[in-house]
Amino acid sequence: MDTITQPRPARKPRSFEPVTGTFRWLAPFDGNTGKLIISTRTGVAVYFVTAIRTDATPHFGGHLAGYQLANEGNGETYHVVLEQWGMNCTCWDGLIRQQYVPTPECRPCKHVKALQEALPHREAA
Repeated sequence: MDTITQPRPARKPRSFEPVTGTFRWLAPFDGNTGKLIISTRTGVAVYFVTAIRTDATPHFGGHLAGYQLANEGNGETYHVVLEQWGMNCTCWDGLIRQQYVPTPECRPCKHVKALQEALPHREAA
């Protein structure tokens, strides 16, 4: 017996809004590490932030290449890389936003937005 499959309904394109929320340091960023609270409409999470540097020394020295954000609740780790044009994140939302969002103000994911707002301007690049 043949099975007739119904065509799937067309998916509504995803709309992107700028990330909003509050971003504050639980433990101040000292140039190498800190604890950041990210609170958005999807929830609240605490991230351990570590600076990623270009040389092999664990503390200071070398050029700042980005940040590692480790979620203390679920252990997921993301990397925010400093590029000439800004910051890129390895989270799923960050990858989708960088590829498909036409407006610059909607491109940053919550991790990038949090670092942009919480870091002093000289460190955010």
